Amino acid sequence: MLARLACLLSLLWFVCLCAGDPAEDWKTLRDSKDLAARIEAAKSLVAGAQQRGECGKLAGDLADLGTKFTTPPQLREAIAGALAGCQDALTAKELARRIGPGQEHEKLFLLHASRGCVDELLDRAVRERLLPDRSASVRAAALELLVKHASRASLPALEGILREGRDAEMLAPVVRGISELRRGTPEWGAWDTRLVELTSHKASAVRNAALAELARDADGSREELFLAALSSPDWSARAIALDWMASHFTKRGLGALIAQLAHEPDGSRLRADLASVLQHLTAMPLGDDPQRWAEWWKNSASSFEFPASAGGARSSERKRDARAGSTYIAAKFYGVEIESQRVIFVIDISGSMQQPLVDVPKDMPAAGTGEKPARIEAAKFELAKIVQDLAPGSIFNIISFNDGVDAWLEHLVDFGGAAKSGAGGVAGPRSGPERAPPREEKAAARERERDAKAEAEMRAQAKTYIERLGAKGGTNLYDALETAFEDPLVDTIVVLSDGQPSAGKETDPAIIRADVQRWNQVRRIRIHTVSVGTDFEILRWLAKDSGGDHRWVR
Repeated sequence: MLARLACLLSLLWFVCLCAGDPAEDWKTLRDSKDLAARIEAAKSLVAGAQQRGECGKLAGDLADLGTKFTTPPQLREAIAGALAGCQDALTAKELARRIGPGQEHEKLFLLHASRGCVDELLDRAVRERLLPDRSASVRAAALELLVKHASRASLPALEGILREGRDAEMLAPVVRGISELRRGTPEWGAWDTRLVELTSHKASAVRNAALAELARDADGSREELFLAALSSPDWSARAIALDWMASHFTKRGLGALIAQLAHEPDGSRLRADLASVLQHLTAMPLGDDPQRWAEWWKNSASSFEFPASAGGARSSERKRDARAGSTYIAAKFYGVEIESQRVIFVIDISGSMQQPLVDVPKDMPAAGTGEKPARIEAAKFELAKIVQDLAPGSIFNIISFNDGVDAWLEHLVDFGGAAKSGAGGVAGPRSGPERAPPREEKAAARERERDAKAEAEMRAQAKTYIERLGAKGGTNLYDALETAFEDPLVDTIVVLSDGQPSAGKETDPAIIRADVQRWNQVRRIRIHTVSVGTDFEILRWLAKDSGGDHRWVR
């Protein structure tokens, strides 16, 4: 008995120790200049309140602090995350009372803090006041909360958004949200049929979102649907179909993948992905050469059996191995392989890029002074090099950002379209990089010569733009990413930055991450990132979320 009592007393002492002193925590939270200490104080306050069953008593005060404009974004995120652990009715009532008018950061804070409070009155306030909000970020966060709370009462509102079709930014998230709320319910059968119909919707966002939702199910009977999507003119649809067929493999599907390989341009991202999937499914090291694959399949189709490893996870090493035997050599940016013909480079030119770089590129010419080059000079060197090394026929753009955002071109453009750079923008793209060849060889030769000349001129103009880049001002990462995502042709984005976001529409890393995830839900854009100086979390997030690579150079 005494031993049990001693154990309970020890446990009580430990709990009190972990909870901390509320008065001291409040003092630290409000007055300390140490951001890490303030974050820990917020977590300690909420942990103690949870143990005492008193979350609702401090929810209002914490919400007051969390919604202040002067509260650092990291602290605001920590307070909201801590409050999200409170699940009592009083906290839900306090948060519901505050939901409504306010600035974007206030609404987003309240939505994050409300994640743990599954309460119909709270959900109704979110549905009625924030789901129609002017801010796309708020609307998306409101939808995410309603889905997390399994708010089936929100289905009519979501159906209304989809039916009206006016909110283009919300169409794909709404399709995903409705699917989440109906999956596993008696309504799923009818919605599943509707999803198939939506794959023919006039809006590409709806088509691809419906296709992506159907791809999440283990239903192998959808092969006809995904075989059709594999040859879609929309590369995002082809990417979704490829992912499905990599998991639901059949000999018929394998033949279709081999046939499609010939239609993806050499050096393109989808060609590299197709080669990776083919090697994974067959264990054949045939690279990305369509002719080799076609000949192998012609001789092996009748007797082929999938290897035991075909259903397993694909590794990044296997993807690189898929290039073995190819004449194509991927261009590199700070060591990151760029397997794409539709790429946008998003480059930080803020004032901190004037600081000296520690990890100087090995092939960068040494400065006569013997000093380390500035980060901006190394970035310009790497940019100029990759502009030269990108595969012939590549279409690319450069977006630079500091307090504002500037783009070399208005959008990706086919070099064969004789585009012109400069303040006036560019000529519109032709039908894209995959053009039908001319009928006569002489005409084809003339066109190749004309395209090569236009391409050389464009690369020279890109280098001129790069040479003129300077470094000053803040770090407007959000607006730069938004500009890149506005291009309908891009399939790969490469981001280089040396600072935390400090300018633009949004500077909170968590919100930037959430918005990019929303933009990329059905686009399937791969984002590679390079951190210079400090290894910033937001850049690691962007790469991880999109299946890209991340590099840190000091």
